[in-house]
Amino acid sequence: MIKYLVASFSLACCLATGSAAKSADFQLLIVLDGFRPDYLSEELTPNLFSLSEDGVFFENHHSVYPTVTRVNASSFVTGCYPAKHGLMENTVYFPKVNPTGGLSTGSRDNLEKIMASEDGNLLTAKSLGEILQDNGKTLMAFSSGSSGSCFLLNHKVSGGAIFHYEYTLPESLAEEAKNVLGPEPEEGYPNEAVSHR
Repeated sequence: MIKYLVASFSLACCLATGSAAKSADFQLLIVLDGFRPDYLSEELTPNLFSLSEDGVFFENHHSVYPTVTRVNASSFVTGCYPAKHGLMENTVYFPKVNPTGGLSTGSRDNLEKIMASEDGNLLTAKSLGEILQDNGKTLMAFSSGSSGSCFLLNHKVSGGAIFHYEYTLPESLAEEAKNVLGPEPEEGYPNEAVSHR
């Protein structure tokens, strides 16, 4: 995991443009969904522990909605509770997209269909990517979660990028990302290729 995070950070540095690249003004934020605080220790996770010692560790953070990943991801990138950002559940109903059933927000394809049906809007609050873009900065999101969860981290891309094992946005960065990160490891159960990086 640490090698992947370092490679991802390296990719962000390589792809950054404008004033951020010239001043090397980068911030690395690591969010681990479902990672219990008691797992962070020098014995169990020495690399993550070292990163937390050198940076900031939020000891009193809480989910805004009990363990509902995409709702929490939306709250994370907007700074708002679900009532304000508009994503209330991991499955949503948009009759313009599917009049007979719910749509999983774990699917980027579903989220893009919802955005298209809502005149380009997905969340009802401004996201971190949009705020950064308004201030001449960019957000690059890297995720190994679902395609929808990753998409929600920077759904308008806003001059930045999204890197997920299924896709890269903008697509023009896909080849460079593959060159920096290397080929995707073979999937296995348990996924040893990922757990031993």
